[in-house]
Amino acid sequence: MSETTNPHYLENPKLIIIRGPSGSGKSTVAHEVQRLVAESGQQIALIEQDYYKEIMILPKASTRDLRIDKMYDDAHFLLMRRCHVVMGGTLDPEEHKPHIDELIKAHPTDNYLFYFNLTLEETLRRHATRAKASWLSEDSLRGWYRQFTGMGYDFETEFTEEVDQENVIASVINITGILHTP
Repeated sequence: MSETTNPHYLENPKLIIIRGPSGSGKSTVAHEVQRLVAESGQQIALIEQDYYKEIMILPKASTRDLRIDKMYDDAHFLLMRRCHVVMGGTLDPEEHKPHIDELIKAHPTDNYLFYFNLTLEETLRRHATRAKASWLSEDSLRGWYRQFTGMGYDFETEFTEEVDQENVIASVINITGILHTP
């Protein structure tokens, strides 16, 4: 079936990026957004940084740049084929902003970036409620933790610890208008 006759192809696919510290809830939000959008009958892909970092291309020590390039190539491929993309990860600005800039250059509209700006204490509290808490230590999270700030885009939304997961999901849906996309 061609793009022009397939009813699932979107005229304006959306790029939704969710960043934050490990344990902040970004994967949970990304999965729920994907589920809700898919239930509405729209195509949406989930691109998780952890998958590219931990599973897709190994060994980790010598393939960092390859893994990052592949992740953004996949996002570009899907957007160009008119599929919504929700991308989640820590997405450190130093490593990832040039890739995000290129993705936005190729896909200049319907881009949304959300980030969790949480204290270490809140990150640890949220992590303790996850299944991963049993195999990812609090000490590891303490070592990885850093405060998140915006990356300088005019389409960024910050979530602080005052906003619970349910309201984060609702905000992502409402701000992007993704469930109202024909």
